[in-house]
Amino acid sequence: MSDQRLLDTIKHKISIGVSEQEIIKTLVFLGWKESDVKKAMPIALGNKEAETNVGVPTPLVIVPEDKQKITFEGFDSNNNLPKEKKKKILPAIIIFSVLVIFAIVIFIQTATKASPDKFSEFFSWFNVSQPTQPQTNPIPNVVIPTAEGVKIFGPFSSAGKLSMMDDNFAFFYEKDGFQYVNINGSISNAYQRFEKKGIARPIVPSIYENKYGYSYYDEAKGGWFINIDGTFSGPFNDASNVYYSKAGYIYAAKNIGDIYFYVYMNNKKYGPYVTIDNNIYLSDNGFYAFSYVSNSKKYINLNGNVYGPYVDTGNGIIYKNDNFYFLYNENGKQYLNISGRVYEVTEATIYDYQKFIFSFTYNKDGLKYVNINGTEALSGEQTELAQNHVFKKDDGYHVEIGGKIKGIYPKTTPIYVDGNAFIFGYQAASGQWYVNINGVDKGPYQSVGSEFFIKGEHYGFIYQKEGTWSVEIK
Repeated sequence: MSDQRLLDTIKHKISIGVSEQEIIKTLVFLGWKESDVKKAMPIALGNKEAETNVGVPTPLVIVPEDKQKITFEGFDSNNNLPKEKKKKILPAIIIFSVLVIFAIVIFIQTATKASPDKFSEFFSWFNVSQPTQPQTNPIPNVVIPTAEGVKIFGPFSSAGKLSMMDDNFAFFYEKDGFQYVNINGSISNAYQRFEKKGIARPIVPSIYENKYGYSYYDEAKGGWFINIDGTFSGPFNDASNVYYSKAGYIYAAKNIGDIYFYVYMNNKKYGPYVTIDNNIYLSDNGFYAFSYVSNSKKYINLNGNVYGPYVDTGNGIIYKNDNFYFLYNENGKQYLNISGRVYEVTEATIYDYQKFIFSFTYNKDGLKYVNINGTEALSGEQTELAQNHVFKKDDGYHVEIGGKIKGIYPKTTPIYVDGNAFIFGYQAASGQWYVNINGVDKGPYQSVGSEFFIKGEHYGFIYQKEGTWSVEIK
């Protein structure tokens, strides 16, 4: 049998990029035989046919060459210490042990203060296991700048899916090959990076006030799990993202060994369905919607009313001001359904910014229209600037926000406005990106994320700098 601790140590060092020669050199120094380390190396790399007779570090034992019995001075013929001497030595041993322990404590405190990073790196050799259960409020990786109330989380290899509501926030990030979820500064357990056909599926947290929900994959437990406010369900064979609103939560999941999906909304269960898309929605007043597949056709369930069949359904189902909006394709054409009124469109996009506003553009009767929160108007430069605050022309993107900002930029993100407050990202002529918050630029950045939020004095955005990603929250 192989020494599991040796194998785990090798796997850990391989996972953080230590070379094979450096691993062999270090482990031999720590007491393992070089031959055992070399035998364990291909096993740790995944070669199951390799020799597995790997031993533990061999202690140094000195054996007399002759067969004569050696008796040490002060001991009896069996090398046992007399009782009266044991009584004298025992207190000395206890005192010596206490002094050693005290010295070790002083050393650890001094070394930690002097060089905490190096000290942690030394002990990381013996920490080869990965967490499999959610941690309870671990310390977030956060830097507090001088600006009052501003927090910067990072750097990460990637970050995204930022969701905010007032002073509550959530986002996912990747670091050292694992995915994490940050809910109001509390970090989840490390989750495996789930990939399908080479494409990674990120964790998409959804929040409403201080409540939250998200789905994640746990390879060790063999399935998908749902986390709703710290209560876990699973494992499932597959699961959609979770959508959280004032009315509660909604998600879809397929049980292990089952071929059908079910939709779970608070304490209700709907189904079965062959396939569920990520078009899952629950409005603040309890209006729910999701799209699914039956007999190779797509349908949309809106509060129990089924629409379809369709060849395909577009991304985004919105319910605002007692009206619902969704896109679908049929007979090679694209259509927009607004509360039962159907329009043939050639260009239509639905956005749901921050769950506070939505907008889309579409063509009708040969004219271009824009719909902002249910109000329809002919599209044009003035309408676009008044509604979306940005209008694309041949010389670039023109931005105008309440007379405060007037600029022409090569590229911009959507403009997010809340009363007199606003936030957006733009690319300068130099190619660098900046984020403008209420007329003040932050940057420069290598790139910016697609999610921006602002509500009163609270805001959030994601940016890339020097190859890594960070999240700024206020």
